[in-house]
Amino acid sequence: MSERRMIPTLSLLGVFASLWLSACIGERVAGGTGVGNPTKGSVTVSMQAASGTEALAKRGATQPRNPDGSFSVTDAGGTVFTIRSGYANIGKVKLKLPDGLGCSSADETACQADEVEITGPFVADLMSGAWQPDPGVFRIPVGDYKSIQVRLEAPENDSQPSYPGLAGHSMIIKGEFAYAGKSGRTFSLALDFNEDARFESTAGVGVSAQGLNKLIVLLNVDQWLGQADITKCLDDGSILLDTLGNLAMDQDNACLGLESSIKEAVKASGSIHDKHE
Repeated sequence: MSERRMIPTLSLLGVFASLWLSACIGERVAGGTGVGNPTKGSVTVSMQAASGTEALAKRGATQPRNPDGSFSVTDAGGTVFTIRSGYANIGKVKLKLPDGLGCSSADETACQADEVEITGPFVADLMSGAWQPDPGVFRIPVGDYKSIQVRLEAPENDSQPSYPGLAGHSMIIKGEFAYAGKSGRTFSLALDFNEDARFESTAGVGVSAQGLNKLIVLLNVDQWLGQADITKCLDDGSILLDTLGNLAMDQDNACLGLESSIKEAVKASGSIHDKHE
């Protein structure tokens, strides 16, 4: 073949190579699925109390049961407690990356041991789902996430004037209850976890590249007091009411094993769900 014929052929090969290289670079820059730069989705996380968690999730709603926004739950002894507020101290949140992905894929967030980390501290309003401060929107690889780990802990700084009763505790639940023929008594249940609570989803919650992905831990309040016999503890004097006939339960005013029973029930009541906007 003459030199004159070879030049156009080599030029065409050079053009094809250049186009191929440009396409590969463009895919990586645009957030394609190339190695080291998988497609990302925008995500928020929250934790919220709900009643009848599974039914609510299927309807895409997270509203409390009562019209006024409260929950009515019954303890093992038959006493009805109306929950009107609940707050939790959260140290950090961890999301286990989808199978096959490691921290190198989560280059826009903090990550350790194949788990994306959102570091607090945060205070979660369990009635509204709002967190303070707001953890904001973060970007993680698309895929199915099967577990969320929430660190529940008492804050190092005990001063929290915006959340009365929460200082020094992991969670505080407040409301009213009826006991011994008197309704409208107030109660507060202070719980101290200082541990990780892992919430699972067999199918996984999805993170897609489009829109905003909301990952929500729903805590089913129907389960919280079902195994806790606060009524019996009040009857036998193991838990004391104050001079006004109200209940403030914490480590210093609780039946043996009662706090741990409620804590385990709260953790077991959680499940993770997704909502896309």
